[in-house]
Amino acid sequence: MHDTLVSDALRSYVSGGPPMTIDSAGVLAAGRRVRTRRRVGVAAGAAAGVAALAAVSVVVAGLLPGPVSAPAPPAGPGWASLDPAPFCAAAAAPATGPGTAPTSTVNEKNGHVIESPTEPADHAAARLSCYLLGEVPRRLPGATFYRDPDSPGGTVPLQVYRAGVEPSFSSSAIVADARGVGTIGFGVLPAYESPADATAGCQPPACTVRTGPRGEVVTVVVAGLTRNGQVQLVNVRVYLARTITFASAVNANTAATAPAAPGEARVLNDLRAGRPDLPLSIDTLIELIAAPALTLFP
Repeated sequence: MHDTLVSDALRSYVSGGPPMTIDSAGVLAAGRRVRTRRRVGVAAGAAAGVAALAAVSVVVAGLLPGPVSAPAPPAGPGWASLDPAPFCAAAAAPATGPGTAPTSTVNEKNGHVIESPTEPADHAAARLSCYLLGEVPRRLPGATFYRDPDSPGGTVPLQVYRAGVEPSFSSSAIVADARGVGTIGFGVLPAYESPADATAGCQPPACTVRTGPRGEVVTVVVAGLTRNGQVQLVNVRVYLARTITFASAVNANTAATAPAAPGEARVLNDLRAGRPDLPLSIDTLIELIAAPALTLFP
């Protein structure tokens, strides 16, 4: 998720708002000024919403003790298995429809050149869906998947779709298994900053820098949110060539809150932990999103 979107979400809920360039230390400093605030919101919208959740959660970092209550079952139908075959077939077919001419823009914040992918959006979404629907369920044996209600109607859990007006893509699902209920989300977007910029803005303890399986730069933000139980959130970004991949995991059903109107924030004040741990570990998230298949420039 672009830092400008995170900034907009934070500015809506933090008096004075943080600077446009946000690093973990700055967000934590803002959080210390507003810990008594009763509402925390995130921008709605599948993985983008999960990304915003993880980013905004740093404002109220610090887990409070409390038991994990029995979670309410997710709403809507559940999928005991997900079939990547239709998406893989569409990805294997020649790309049709309008592509995009090779273009680039300059990020005014940091001077980084952002390249635009030329692959037609529908073909890219099918290709990315083929990977995620094939790989994620293998790491969650016995899980039932539910569609995130903030994702487009008619999609299945983890199906990738175009997010916003920029050439970026999102995917998410509510996950239930023997350990409880949680939320996972993924995003793929053109690189809007360099790995050097990312590591410079990653300040411990909230943010740490790691190395991916092929030497990729990885940033990991871990935070806690809410007074109800021990809600854990993790934000992971992997810096591939010309592409940034994103993953988020939350040990709660993020849809079990008051629904947000389009363009408004979902209120997460009463979010409760739905399981004692994250649905997917940090190591697993890194392994998943460091895959070359998630590039926007095949």
